[in-house]
Amino acid sequence: MIKQIELSNQNLKLQTQKKAIVLFITLMFIAVLSSLIVKNLGDTTQFIEESNQDITSVKALLAVKNIQTEFLDYFVKNVSQLDTLLEAEPFKEELLLEYADVKANIKFSKYDKKHNINTLAQKEESKYKAIEELFSSNNISDFYTFKQIIIDKNKLYGSIENFIQLDSVLEEFITQIQNKDILNIKEDLSFIDTANKQLLLCKLDITVSDKSIKSNFIYDLSSKSVKGFNLAFK
Repeated sequence: MIKQIELSNQNLKLQTQKKAIVLFITLMFIAVLSSLIVKNLGDTTQFIEESNQDITSVKALLAVKNIQTEFLDYFVKNVSQLDTLLEAEPFKEELLLEYADVKANIKFSKYDKKHNINTLAQKEESKYKAIEELFSSNNISDFYTFKQIIIDKNKLYGSIENFIQLDSVLEEFITQIQNKDILNIKEDLSFIDTANKQLLLCKLDITVSDKSIKSNFIYDLSSKSVKGFNLAFK
């Protein structure tokens, strides 16, 4: 019994030390990231002033790109520690970065167990059966109306590829059937396959002086890529 308690205490101590190390590495990364962005913003400002472009807008876009790129690299390198990172500070809650005249609010969360609505454009019923069952189990009517919208969109523009397009499809469906029940399963729908992948959702709000940008995208840590990227000036 005493040995079990000792082993339990040792495991707890190791877990605490592990989290402390992860936190230290994370904070060091954030400090380096902030310095990098400040330097890039300074270099960009000088270039833009010489070319008479909109400094604030370009700096905001550059901040989005820097954060997107650097955090992708960071999470790919630490993918084995992903759950530990997301459960601890500073990623447990919304992460706030402030440097120079930039303020960034960032929220990361696991992105899994979603249904890819693009499969509705395929002919094989087995490909989209799970979505039909999702509609049925949640008492969402007019499944085939929704399916036809996806087929039409895929024919005209190609597959749904980001959150803005996904929202647009849902809004069109709501307008057609005059019912908002589909919003009850909105979080279960996606535009990519999520099975057997390491995916991380990033919600990003950046303010530079008087300009604000909102951006959502998905890190695919398996392929080391970004999917569903979209942004909008607010």
